[in-house]
Amino acid sequence: MQEMRRFFNRLDLLIVVICILLLFLVVGSVGKKGRENAKRMVCADNISQHLQGLTVFAGENEGRLPVMHGGYWPWDVDYSTTNVLLDSMGVDVQKPSAGQDIPVQDVFYCPSNIPQKKGRDLYWSYGVNPIGETGYRVMGYFILWPAPWNSSGVKTIYVDNPADTELVIDIVMSDARPNVWPSDDYPNGNFARILCGGMPTMGGFSDSSSHLITDREPAGGNIGFVDGHVEWRPFSQMERRWDPIGCPIAWW
Repeated sequence: MQEMRRFFNRLDLLIVVICILLLFLVVGSVGKKGRENAKRMVCADNISQHLQGLTVFAGENEGRLPVMHGGYWPWDVDYSTTNVLLDSMGVDVQKPSAGQDIPVQDVFYCPSNIPQKKGRDLYWSYGVNPIGETGYRVMGYFILWPAPWNSSGVKTIYVDNPADTELVIDIVMSDARPNVWPSDDYPNGNFARILCGGMPTMGGFSDSSSHLITDREPAGGNIGFVDGHVEWRPFSQMERRWDPIGCPIAWW
């Protein structure tokens, strides 16, 4: 009888331990999901601020949106245009002193993008000469207006379907070069390690998509439209939109 009691006591203890472990796993999973949802909301608010700034700019320029003159990827925004955006958002764009740049602005970056957290200063001042105010910054969002990489971008807020015309979007991109990431393992490319571009050589780390589930799949992204509204688009509803050399491929 005593041995039986010991057995059941140990069994009860084991059950309690298992329940506690399961509880920790559930709480951890819920907490992680809650943190990612909060980051999505911050990203959506950032995009909304971009849209508001662009609307202000367009209202002062007969409906026209800025035209970018520098950069190579959809997130390269020339120095003067970033300052125009910030000014339209009510941010002081005066430099602290000659030869210095204005501080990094969180509104330009999504907290879900890990490399951009790590190298934010480098992204902010990438290719920028603060004295001459030339070059471009690397943003945390894709901007779909006229640029060297996109001559057919959105030029004005007066479009036929403003509620369906994308303008500012979360970064969803991949490196789909089969000689780098085998297509059997990465059918759409690697979304967490973009090994082309300047960051692997200059910053020592790779670019990445925001809102990742795994390196093979992002959850999706926030999409900002010309009419000013922002909505979440799952990756399953996204299309391969911009693909110069297989790296990067932009999705929205």
